[in-house]
Amino acid sequence: MHDAARMALARLYAGGCRAVADIGNRPESRLLGEGFKTEVLFFLELLGLCGESEESALAALSGIGGALRCTAHASYSAGPALIRALKERTRAGKSLFSMHVAESVQEIEFLRTGGGPFRDFLGERGVEVAAFTAPGMGAVRYLDSLGVLDEQTLCVHAVHVEDEEISLLAARGAAVCLCPGSNRFMGVGAAPVQKMLAHGIPLVLGTDSLASNPHLSLWREMQVLREDHPDIPPEAVFAMASVNGARLLGIGGKLGSVAPGVSSSLPAVRCPAKNEAEVFEYLTSTGTDIQLEWLE
Repeated sequence: MHDAARMALARLYAGGCRAVADIGNRPESRLLGEGFKTEVLFFLELLGLCGESEESALAALSGIGGALRCTAHASYSAGPALIRALKERTRAGKSLFSMHVAESVQEIEFLRTGGGPFRDFLGERGVEVAAFTAPGMGAVRYLDSLGVLDEQTLCVHAVHVEDEEISLLAARGAAVCLCPGSNRFMGVGAAPVQKMLAHGIPLVLGTDSLASNPHLSLWREMQVLREDHPDIPPEAVFAMASVNGARLLGIGGKLGSVAPGVSSSLPAVRCPAKNEAEVFEYLTSTGTDIQLEWLE
């Protein structure tokens, strides 16, 4: 696992990535990025939907040192008490709280009714789904009812959200991590990006992981996003892959933009463009065919 993780980091760095938010299930994984040029901001993910699994996760959380960032996986894999406890921890530590939110229609069905393919999937894996009380609402409304939506909350995917929930995200100041490559690979649909932009929701780009995406490339994510939403300005898409993410992770002062005081280590891209508009068009549409080298 260690070698695979280091190879993934090497792929990210070769693709021009200087920092990555990595989510894993083992505390020791926080050490994987030590000494590597791509900075790793590690988040320990806890799961426990209901019954003994949720109680066990809460007990484990109480024994984790305060320096380790912790987060929940999703509202169908972490129960309400666990989600609240994790959010309180991130508030105390002033760190980001990230969750998978509204990725698929099956997820929304499970939250609304307690049934569907997700119930079967969880039951087959030993989850005590009979002890779970469905909130009877969509994922965003559910998280808001738990009091966990704010400026330090990152909703990953947000594909199946209603207009009311988009307004709710904007009102709470929550951010959204779009994963267009993963969404396409999994066939779950495309997020309503234009509506989110119109509401001023902070948007960033992510790959999700190799479990749902064969590519670890933000160049590819920008390309797919533009294919799915051709009306979005290239400059806005590029910001999602650079400065927006750096700011959200709290490292905007050293990475994510070209400005005084920011890292002088930059990826130089071979680009045939002749003006600024063509530059952004090229950078956001070329995908993995992009050619770059690091300037140290």
